[in-house]
Amino acid sequence: MKKILLIDDDAVVLQMYKDALAKQDFQVDVANDGVAGVMALRNNPPDLLVLDLMMPKFTGLDVLKFMRGQPAFKDIPVILLSNSS
Repeated sequence: MKKILLIDDDAVVLQMYKDALAKQDFQVDVANDGVAGVMALRNNPPDLLVLDLMMPKFTGLDVLKFMRGQPAFKDIPVILLSNSS
């Protein structure tokens, strides 16, 4: 089963994507900010990351820069989201 990590500070968006992806037989982990997302990456690297760009504390761009600087994570595909008004 493929693993997807969703990182977004919007609880509604997280739940919506988690439910939709789980129905497609993906294992879905979530993190509600960039710091928690980096910890989740380290603990259980996914096959795909779905990442919100605009988050407080540690932005999606910060997470992406961290990933690309780490050999263990640099090849994980990333889908970037932004739900700004």
